[in-house]
Amino acid sequence: MGFNKVGSDYWKTARPSCNCGSYALNLDDWFLPYDSSDDRDDFIADQRDKGYSCQEIYDMLLDYDGANIVEADPSLVSITAAEYEQLPLNVEVIAYRVGINNFDDDWEYPDDDFHFRVRRGGIWYEKTGIYDPQKCDEQDVFAPWVVKDEWIDMNGNHIDEYEDEDDYFFYDSDMLLFIHKFDLRYLENDT
Repeated sequence: MGFNKVGSDYWKTARPSCNCGSYALNLDDWFLPYDSSDDRDDFIADQRDKGYSCQEIYDMLLDYDGANIVEADPSLVSITAAEYEQLPLNVEVIAYRVGINNFDDDWEYPDDDFHFRVRRGGIWYEKTGIYDPQKCDEQDVFAPWVVKDEWIDMNGNHIDEYEDEDDYFFYDSDMLLFIHKFDLRYLENDT
């Protein structure tokens, strides 16, 4: 995978070919934190049917996805929330969560998604789908994330027949936090 670092205005760069993951990880192409051949919906439905709680399934997904994120960018290392609090604001931090809407419904396939946010220069940003990156409305990264679900076609046009003013996606799993290994120096001085 090629990295595309385009300087301090990177957060403003409109790149329809990248999603929240590729934006946060500075990758050139759309990034999925799991193998696209995985049938994630089936996995979640199967685990739910086996009696696993939503939190237990979140933990399974986060373990799997976290390993894939670090594999995609080996310069990253996972940190705890307590370690995050010790970092200076100028340290880039990548946050990752998953969400499963309709988990308790009798749907065969719960609606699941993932989302990345990135702190650059002390400010949290996100990119949703093909849309331009933007500052997060909520700068408290530990609060649950709520993102408007936008229905679009392959050309980026809105599909109004699917739009619903209450069509939001909730990312309420625990959060994975990553920093670049060279930024561990900020944590090692305090231990």
